[in-house]
Amino acid sequence: MSQSASRSSPSRAQQGIQTRQRILATALELFSERGYDGVSLRMIGDAVGVNHAMIRYYFDNKAKLWEAAIDFLFERIEREVSQHKRAALAAGELNAKERAKVIVRAYIHYCARHPEHARIMIRENICANDRLQATSQYIARHHAAVAPVLESWIKAKLVPDISVVSLTYAIAGMSQLPFALASEVKAVHGIDINTQSAIDAHCDTVIKLLFRDDD
Repeated sequence: MSQSASRSSPSRAQQGIQTRQRILATALELFSERGYDGVSLRMIGDAVGVNHAMIRYYFDNKAKLWEAAIDFLFERIEREVSQHKRAALAAGELNAKERAKVIVRAYIHYCARHPEHARIMIRENICANDRLQATSQYIARHHAAVAPVLESWIKAKLVPDISVVSLTYAIAGMSQLPFALASEVKAVHGIDINTQSAIDAHCDTVIKLLFRDDD
């Protein structure tokens, strides 16, 4: 093998990381569709295209895979929203309201890419078992990080002066629901909510509802 081919080929360690991430992403999708009890390691392995023994190699059992998948879920939202936000803010100087709109757009685009996030949270809330208690710790940390940002928006009169908790869930609901219910949107309204034009239109709608009009 040439040196250039060797440099371009992923190493065994890189391949392992990529396989592990594929397993986690697929597990989240299946857990969101079928629930924890409706998914097996063999089912996940078949969807990824690996032997289920490899999943046991990485995660030991389904409970530990679930924990790793939730870790992955919340690490992913922080990483992807931050990347999108940094890229948008780098485009030029923006005032406080425009920066806030960039953050909301970044979050909505995340929701469009990963509707399984909302679906899996809804499923776990319905079940209300020990997994929800573990998941709630992640949500609490996420909300604690978001709260100062929302408080600054309220203080600057960019958004209505309402409870930060209510505002958090209002933004989450408006941003997530059309993508979590994509099949319903398609069946009832004939709209493919996952097209770029539909995503952009939904961003515009949420922003118009959320932010005060300029004086």
